[in-house]
Amino acid sequence: MMTRRISAVAAYAAGAFAAHSTLAADMPPRFELPPPAILDPAPVSTWSGFYVGASAGAQISTHTWRTDSLQTPGVNTATLFNASTAKSSLNSTSFRPAGYVGYNFQISPTYVAGLEGDIGGPAYDTHKIQGVPGTFGGATALTQTGNADVTRSLIRWDGSVRARIGMLVSPSLLVYGTGGVAFASTRYGISCAGFFPAGSWCVNTAKESVSKTLTGWTFGLGADAMLGKSWIARAEYRLTDYGTRNLNFFATPASDTVNAKVSLRTHTFMVGIAYKFSDTAAPLLGSHVVSKY
Repeated sequence: MMTRRISAVAAYAAGAFAAHSTLAADMPPRFELPPPAILDPAPVSTWSGFYVGASAGAQISTHTWRTDSLQTPGVNTATLFNASTAKSSLNSTSFRPAGYVGYNFQISPTYVAGLEGDIGGPAYDTHKIQGVPGTFGGATALTQTGNADVTRSLIRWDGSVRARIGMLVSPSLLVYGTGGVAFASTRYGISCAGFFPAGSWCVNTAKESVSKTLTGWTFGLGADAMLGKSWIARAEYRLTDYGTRNLNFFATPASDTVNAKVSLRTHTFMVGIAYKFSDTAAPLLGSHVVSKY
């Protein structure tokens, strides 16, 4: 009896196994998900790289002239010295074209730092006033309107070397501050008619100019907009102060000597366009930061 039961169980198990094998053979192969697609990263902007550009705008030059003394330096006792007219403004506003070159380094997804240099010059910056400050008006024998003498100021060129630090308000718009050292080539001059005291300070006809390259500081604010891959548009304002310098005219004859101080400050408003080169230095420096928004 036991032998029959074992045989029956074995026969049932064999039949079940055969049925399962047949069913498994008839089933379709297992469905497998395809591997995830590898997508190319979306293009992103980077501000790192060298650029070169050109700008144009308006420059307001504020020259302040103060005659310290006439004849003997440091002694304001010359017959025609008038302290009330010794200070004069020789100001001008001129069109200023310029060129600039620099390098940007994107130090984070939000901030960009860099170094830039520029050079330009007012297209026409000469300004003049009638008479020599301090020799006309008040109780003096000379008047400014009837004065044959002329005092002049001129900026021939100016430039700067500056650091820049900015913040990206969008991937393509950078607002920044900039500051550094500034240089300016200037010329100041006096022309004397030489018929003292009938409308001229000088006893002798004389004309003299003094050229000085001034050094000062500059600070400004601006915005750069990236136009596509390689072009950057700009709008900027800068204030520059060159301090005060001494000037001396007509050392001989001593009767015509003029000693003065001049100070120069400029306000420059400009727009520009620059071409940005592909950044080859950044990978070597580890600059892999890109703008992500």
